[in-house]
Amino acid sequence: MIKIKGKYLKAIEDFIEIFVLKEWWKVLALPQYQNLVSTIYSLQKKYLYEINTQKMIETEIYKFVAEQIDKNEKIPDINQGLKSELKNRLITTFESYPREYLVRFEMPKFPDWGEFDIKITDKIKIVSGKHDFDPYNIENLPKASRLVQALRGYPGTVYLQIDVKGYGDEQANSPAIASAISIAKQCAFVMTTFGIMQKEYYSPSKARATLEAKKQKYVIPVELPGSMRDCYLIKPIEIDLKIYDKDSEFTLLGDPGRAPNTNQEKIDAFTTKLYPLTNYFLHSKHPDFLSISAAIEWYQDSKYSDNQTFSYLAACIGLEALLGTDEYMDQMSKRLTDRFATLMGKGKTQRNNMAKEYIKVLQLRGEIVHAKQARLTPKHQETLTTVQQMLLDVIWRELHQMYKQSKNW
Repeated sequence: MIKIKGKYLKAIEDFIEIFVLKEWWKVLALPQYQNLVSTIYSLQKKYLYEINTQKMIETEIYKFVAEQIDKNEKIPDINQGLKSELKNRLITTFESYPREYLVRFEMPKFPDWGEFDIKITDKIKIVSGKHDFDPYNIENLPKASRLVQALRGYPGTVYLQIDVKGYGDEQANSPAIASAISIAKQCAFVMTTFGIMQKEYYSPSKARATLEAKKQKYVIPVELPGSMRDCYLIKPIEIDLKIYDKDSEFTLLGDPGRAPNTNQEKIDAFTTKLYPLTNYFLHSKHPDFLSISAAIEWYQDSKYSDNQTFSYLAACIGLEALLGTDEYMDQMSKRLTDRFATLMGKGKTQRNNMAKEYIKVLQLRGEIVHAKQARLTPKHQETLTTVQQMLLDVIWRELHQMYKQSKNW
């Protein structure tokens, strides 16, 4: 736990000295405020950005001012007691970081099999239970409303739950949420490409997410980007679920399995099907894991974006994450082409054809980046499909190589 002292405490005290309640927003332009932001950021920069520090401070000030108005029915004059109260409030807030969070991503298309809790890793679970994806802070409700909420309970739903640490708020770009979204994209990729789950298209519903601070005991909704709201409209491929009976007559010959009959058997069969997801994260210490996971994220962004130009660039960046170097684009185009063709081609003719396809991809990428092509034209639609398939093929190849080198494969 971080303790506020020394220069960090002095930065708070210097700010408190110039703070006023009436027109409090004016103090945000003063050097003491800027110094407070930069000083606290330097203490917590492993977990947040400077803009997050600013938001954290301004949120606490806003709540403090609102409370004084509620108590006094108007903005009171600042006094030493109020200054001391605000100082302690800021210290408590700063010392509460990094916070531990649970980020939950709704799976609204998952069938109702009753409650379950499936562990993927120590930090990742798939859970079926009661959770409100449209939360509000119940502490602020009147007592009667709290009782109604307690009696009503929350609707049952299935969600991906991820433990993260740091700074998080309702914004998708806050560090803790961004970290959880990164993991969630990888989970969605593995579950869909390994045939565990499938996307439901043309659905009017959207997936939602919440952030829960474990120790501070509050839950807030998260503003997910559109691609994330769509990529969790997935459901198990139930026709592929199998139960293998221990006492089957096929035990010695190899049990072909049977369809699950009960909800518990479906949960058991689904848990078994999730092995590729668990196996994927078992390789997180492998030196190639970071580049593969980055490429997977770019692939997900490319597939689920509603902007085709961005989809194209995302797929290109994903390929470069796996094939690229630190050289400039003009210098590395030939090297990227050679690497792709050598990696994926099985013979000279196939390598040459693949090299030609990849050169087309790079040419269109260059036109977009250098503003020669504002958006994809109809004739380029096929190229978008091509580059996405290229990226998927290279990811598959790199995953296979990573697993091949590992004891866990």
